[in-house]
Amino acid sequence: MADASTTLYLLIKPEVGASADTWGSKLNVDMDALDKLLGAINTGGSGAAYTLTSGQSLTAYASGQSFLVKASFTCNAAATLNVDGLGAKNITKRGTVATVSGDIVSGNIYRMTYDGTQFQAEGFVPGNFLLPANNLSDLASAATARTNLGLTSAATTAIGTSGATLPLNNAANTFSATNIFSARQRFSASIALDLYNSSGSADGKGWDFSYSSDNLIFGIVNDAYGSRFNIFEVVRSGFSATSFKFTTPVQAPISISAETTGALTSASRNMQVHCSGNITLPASGMTDGDIILIDPRGTARTITRPAAHTMYVADVDSATATTTARSLVLAKFNGSSTWCLSGI
Repeated sequence: MADASTTLYLLIKPEVGASADTWGSKLNVDMDALDKLLGAINTGGSGAAYTLTSGQSLTAYASGQSFLVKASFTCNAAATLNVDGLGAKNITKRGTVATVSGDIVSGNIYRMTYDGTQFQAEGFVPGNFLLPANNLSDLASAATARTNLGLTSAATTAIGTSGATLPLNNAANTFSATNIFSARQRFSASIALDLYNSSGSADGKGWDFSYSSDNLIFGIVNDAYGSRFNIFEVVRSGFSATSFKFTTPVQAPISISAETTGALTSASRNMQVHCSGNITLPASGMTDGDIILIDPRGTARTITRPAAHTMYVADVDSATATTTARSLVLAKFNGSSTWCLSGI
């Protein structure tokens, strides 16, 4: 029987009946070849094209051929391997998945096995494993990661945020965008909601809620000083948990204007004026229904209507009206430059 060679690595099988010298010579050659194949062979090439010299002068690729290689550079794209000049073949991971830049790292050792089409890389290829420092962020599907970890449906979506972070249950949260609740929300404590003006600055207006037994009480602060406050009480009627009615609003004391004498302005609308002298009602800036409470403060005062306005006292248009020393006059603006006075 003549000498024969193996398909994978061209190892020599001596003929039957060969002399001991023949056997020894062949075995020594094979041992040298195996020694080369069992050690890590340094690659050549550059970029993403790796080359390898096996030392066997292979004449063809064969499915199942395997080489232990030490990368001499880090790949910068999808990598290939060319053994003994037989032609470049793709290097893949996880079967047939193409490698990407950085998958094969300089100095690392890999097992490259030819499967008949490409070389499949074994070893620590980054795309084959999850890195602990990434906290599962390197998974293509975050939903699958949550499911694999056994997380409940509450962890499947991060809906609300406070600034750039998820809101905390037991800490103050600031929401930078509109938040919409699609279902009824339950609160076990009073709620205070500050209102902001169009420029995003707090203007002192707001809402306050409190709940006790079957009554819900809430108030609305109407001005920047927090001194005018409407209080409403919502009372549950009958046995219906969703049937409520509003009671009559209660008006808290009206705030005091800084204006005390001379021509008043719209700054005194819906305020008290504690007179230090005679006054003229505002000529502009009033809205139908606005009022001014006039307190003469112990001295008779003259109230004058603005130019081109009418001022009714006891249903008579009057240019001026004089209060008594100790009285309280209500001046109500009825729109269309019309004032009505009572308490004179």
